[in-house]
This record gives sequence, structure tokens and C-alpha cells, in this order.
Amino acid sequence: MDEFGMGSKNTYSIYGPARNPHTSESQDKDSCQIYDCSPGGSSGGSAAAVASNMCRAALGSDTGGSVRLPAAWCGIVGFKPSYGRISRYGLVPYGSSLDTVGIMARSVQDVQQVFQAVSRPDTRDMTCMTESLRSRINTGSQSRPWAARLLSQNNIEAEKPLAGIRIGIPR
Repeated sequence: MDEFGMGSKNTYSIYGPARNPHTSESQDKDSCQIYDCSPGGSSGGSAAAVASNMCRAALGSDTGGSVRLPAAWCGIVGFKPSYGRISRYGLVPYGSSLDTVGIMARSVQDVQQVFQAVSRPDTRDMTCMTESLRSRINTGSQSRPWAARLLSQNNIEAEKPLAGIRIGIPR
């Protein structure tokens, strides 16, 4: 039941299966049950809408990859923010401590703009971060120069935003 946030291929909607916009037009529409036709995940319809330029950005619910997987399958950017950054008011919870509202767009800059617009405290959602907690997080990052660079408003436009940061990859 993809329309209610459950599903890995977005094939069981009341309106029929969602179609990945990158699927070849020559493929039979009836064969869309196979993986190469699917936009993936329960938020695949939103990902397909963004990928086909129907909208600039879309929101989706993400518990175990339902925003990030369709974004990858459709060739767009998918972002699952930290728990509590975006209000879940109105979202049907499946795994309460895992559910978040995610953002899909064609570019990181578009995701950032949407995130800045929707990442606000919400008194209707008791799991949403308060303004005081957000301030403490932002103040704490100022004592770590690398974190302040990553959280700054202009890091996307920076020429080398990750310069000087070490990333460890286990062997």
C-alpha cells in the first residue's frame, strides 16, 4: 500500500503504479511491475514528479529509505534530515523514532531552500525540536570550526566546502 507510506516499488497505489520518468518510452506500460520501471519506495510518485519537472521539490515520509531510494532511482537529490528538524504533524507514524519528513529536489540548493522553509519548531508535534534546542545546536557548532562551516548558510556556494575535513573509510 504505497499510498500510505508502505512499499518498496510504488506499484500498488489506488491510481496504479508510479512510473520512473527515466524509463524508456518503448517499454510496455503493463510491464511496469519490474524494477527498471519503478521510481522506487513509497515516496516514488513524488520523486517521479520532481524528476519529470512537474515540480521543483516534493516532500515524502522516510522511515527506512522511502525518500532517499526513490531519489536515487530517479536521479534527483533526496534528504532525510535529523530527527525532529521538520515537524511530523499529520504524518502517519510507522516507526515513531525513525519517521521523518524528507525532501526531494533536482539540486542540493533546492533541497536547502525547502529545508530552510520547513525546518521550524511546531508546538503540535512533541517530537519537533524547540527553538531553544535549535539555538543550542547552532551555538555548539560554533565551537567546532568544521561543523560551523558545514552548517553555514553559504557552504553550498563555497568553492570547496569540505576542504580540510578528514573522512575515514574503514577497510
